Amino acid sequence: MPVSLPAVLLCALLPADPASGLPRHEENAALLDPATADFVPAEIAAADAPPISALGTLCVVSLAERRFEPAAPYYSAVHAGRTYFFASDQARTQFLAAPETYAPAWCGIDPVAYLNDGVLAEGAVLRRHAGRFYLFLNVTNWNTFRAAPGRYAR
Repeated sequence: MPVSLPAVLLCALLPADPASGLPRHEENAALLDPATADFVPAEIAAADAPPISALGTLCVVSLAERRFEPAAPYYSAVHAGRTYFFASDQARTQFLAAPETYAPAWCGIDPVAYLNDGVLAEGAVLRRHAGRFYLFLNVTNWNTFRAAPGRYAR
């Protein structure tokens, strides 16, 4: 579904209060069978806070620490209108203490595609710049960003 709002406005309109993070669903943990349950149960990821596809089922806190650790569906939080999943309650707590350290800038929207071409699209190539994650549609856009980060960085 195409989004008609600019990424900057989109992020500004989405809830960004860390207090809106969803609680750990301890009571549901026993019911979640990874073999049969969807990774994003409806009661965890609200329709208005979709997860970022490029992160898949990886813990974003672990990624920031340069580790690939699978996330569990019952450790989640919402930040800037996106649902994030974590490998542990400790990782969730770390994220909520400093979400801008872990959450991709531009809410996961490729800033080069938006500012250069007017395309509002979620990126698939995850890169880190100046302590923030950014997502790009492709490596070409990442290279464009690197050539003039001041134009795109937030």
